[in-house]
Amino acid sequence: MIKLSRLSILTAALILALLFSAYPLGAVMAEGEEPAPPETPIIEEQTAAPEAAPPTLEEVPLTVEEVADQAPEGVAVVPVDPAGEVLPIVEEATVNSYVTGDPIYCPGSAIWGDVTCSEALPTIEAALAEAVANGSGTIYVAVDYTDSTPAPVVIDGAAWPDSPSWLNLIGGVDFSTGEVTGKTVLNRPMVVSNLLSFWMENFVISGVQGTALTVSQTDDAYVFNSDLSGNAGAGLDIEVSGDAILGDVKADENSTTNEVEASFVSLTNVSSSGNPNGSGMMIDSSGDVFVESSKFNSNGSTGLVAAAGFNLFVLCSQALNNLSTAPTVFAVLPGNADGMNLSSANDMMLLCNKMKGNSGYGLNATAGGTIYMGSNTISGNGILEQLQLLSPNPVEEQYAPCEYLCPSCKGDGSDTEEEPKDGKTQVVIVNVDNPNGTVEFKGGYATVFKLMEAQDGKEREVQRTILMSGAAPDGSTGVYTPLDESELPAPLAEGTTFLPYGFNLSITDPEGSPLAAILGYMVIRFYLPEGFVLPGGMRLVIQYFDPETSSWTPMSTAVGGGTAFTYSSKPGTYVLTMVPIQ
Repeated sequence: MIKLSRLSILTAALILALLFSAYPLGAVMAEGEEPAPPETPIIEEQTAAPEAAPPTLEEVPLTVEEVADQAPEGVAVVPVDPAGEVLPIVEEATVNSYVTGDPIYCPGSAIWGDVTCSEALPTIEAALAEAVANGSGTIYVAVDYTDSTPAPVVIDGAAWPDSPSWLNLIGGVDFSTGEVTGKTVLNRPMVVSNLLSFWMENFVISGVQGTALTVSQTDDAYVFNSDLSGNAGAGLDIEVSGDAILGDVKADENSTTNEVEASFVSLTNVSSSGNPNGSGMMIDSSGDVFVESSKFNSNGSTGLVAAAGFNLFVLCSQALNNLSTAPTVFAVLPGNADGMNLSSANDMMLLCNKMKGNSGYGLNATAGGTIYMGSNTISGNGILEQLQLLSPNPVEEQYAPCEYLCPSCKGDGSDTEEEPKDGKTQVVIVNVDNPNGTVEFKGGYATVFKLMEAQDGKEREVQRTILMSGAAPDGSTGVYTPLDESELPAPLAEGTTFLPYGFNLSITDPEGSPLAAILGYMVIRFYLPEGFVLPGGMRLVIQYFDPETSSWTPMSTAVGGGTAFTYSSKPGTYVLTMVPIQ
């Protein structure tokens, strides 16, 4: 169970020693008495056989409360040091005094420093035992945690008291401050199942014989700021029924293909390169797939293989030098490694990507709807046509403002070519205190709305909406209006937390008629406040107000790079919210 006020074993042992051996006068006193001054010890030559060694600390795991229970009635227990100075019990028991470098479990939505958190525990398994006893919560693991156990870390929520349960696993913590200062290194695989939501952050899992991270029979999986490289199996194998969201993750130089299967998949700043025996990443989604600022290079088969049951969006990513290791007779035979092999049941949007030096196609894409392309570089691939696009609708070419979609689009650093300069971008800056921002859409121009807020003497970007060229007819008018919660068209659902600010974007054509949809998709990106920590048991969701039903509709929402983002073809009202995991 959770231990609310347990001191360290060391303190308890010291108290016991003071009570019954070296310092009896200083350790147990009648109430109101002052501790006696320490006596000067008399050193005598020891000629008799030494007494038996005192019990080890593990043999006397007593707390202050347990020692006090043994004291006579009316006598207070006060721990003192060898000089007779009273030890600061309260200070030692404060929530930030975890100094052993071991895991800590916090129940429910409690975070580091809460009085309900456990004491420092010896192993991750001990922290998981607390979760088995108490239910959903967060486990913090020290940045210097070491564990030589070869067996997998098994996280199975089936038997937890609040099942279906959720767990946040946060590594890289400096236990003297509670701040994240690095990554916790594990040389053992992790196997997760039967959870409502699993969140892992700040870990390195490397050098294991199988797959580093396996998640199954779980609704949602979130993996952030972690390195799952250099394993004999895959870096990750995630199969969940809900969302699979990865941000700032490396899964390089593994022996087999990394795989993600979910109803919604999002990768932001993910590297899946140098896997010699297969593709970099295979994605299978029954809904949307978002891939942004990610690398799929130098694999033994296709860099990225992704199939979306609805829409697929790939921005600012690269698939370079994927060369098939399968034997071929002619370069055009199946088995060559494409840069990206993509399919979607509905639309596809590919902006600001690089697909170069692959032994197959640079891009092999199939969509049930329209393929929207903009500012991609596809060259130097093994098949002369370079790309194959299959769609019943015409492929739409749109100019994409890469400098606003992805600040760095120059590949892996060795590619010094500049981005195309043949397009133009008009930027509309709106302050949260301004009534609105207005722009006229021009042919060949992309349009960017930036919502700014003055905070601590600085301007902070709150929200950015990006439309590609041709999104609206030439001469159309766009009006962007910031919104606080009191200005929303309808209240949010109970339990939903509004994260300021929202916005409304209305677009009218040159004749003054409102546009119900734009051509292609706009990128809607909310910036999280500096230092923002998502409370346990919550998730971020961008919501759209549907005027036809007068209700809020959740959007597929990706999280990464300090932002939450989505894609939409509909002008209207959008907000970023926190909602409980259900």
